[in-house]
Amino acid sequence: VLISKKGYVPLTLYKEINSNNRELDVELKLDSNEKYLNKETDRIFYIYKEGIEISNEEIEAQERKLKEIEEFFDVRIDDKINFTICTYPEEIYETAYDIKEHYAVGTYKSDTNTIYSVGKAFDFHETCHAVEYEFNPNYNISLGEGLAIYFTNNDISIPIALNRPLDDLIIEIVIKGELKDIRTLLKGFNGGYEYIENGFLVTFLLERYSMEQFKELFKLLPNNPTDEEIDENFKKIYNKTADGIQDEWLKYIKEKYMIIDIA
Repeated sequence: VLISKKGYVPLTLYKEINSNNRELDVELKLDSNEKYLNKETDRIFYIYKEGIEISNEEIEAQERKLKEIEEFFDVRIDDKINFTICTYPEEIYETAYDIKEHYAVGTYKSDTNTIYSVGKAFDFHETCHAVEYEFNPNYNISLGEGLAIYFTNNDISIPIALNRPLDDLIIEIVIKGELKDIRTLLKGFNGGYEYIENGFLVTFLLERYSMEQFKELFKLLPNNPTDEEIDENFKKIYNKTADGIQDEWLKYIKEKYMIIDIA
């Protein structure tokens, strides 16, 4: 197996006796037939190419996180999850959606109940999306991405994004004056730093209020809501408008990180 720019490339070793000098000639050639392997547990069916190795520790971590998120939502995915391990980022969308040259580190495809990830047998972010879909197939994408960031944590339970602690990233955004307001975040998800902002908003809601209140918001708030729908749901669940929650959020940031003059 050769490690190339696009992951693992299968090779075949050819050996033959040279008729002229009677020496052994050896040649490596690309193998056009990729071989797929699988491992299966009670919860997940793992699919990966020959040359990729997945450990029991990876599988155990993945299935512990699945159980943790299911317990958070008080649901269980009855059907076995398919987990396809790709070898390079562009392969994810090629395999899942037949879209070429799209860079991604993971995706969850609900119609086939399949997680696609790169080079490893655990993906807490996409696992969270799988459970979110089980809880509410029409969930607000911004809340869903924020919760996936919340559950993507390391051994000391600090949420991380872009391989850095969420706290560090949100401080940078605030200092630059780029923190979006709650209504803007919830009305539509645009990727980029909004992963971080939504992750921090969800972390705030779960720390300041109850898990049950957040789950109710997750159940009721539609995707791409209007300002009125946002206020209606926040008043029903938190007894505050989005502006009231916004004020609390900014105060929380200021006190937690000792930042002065947040606009």
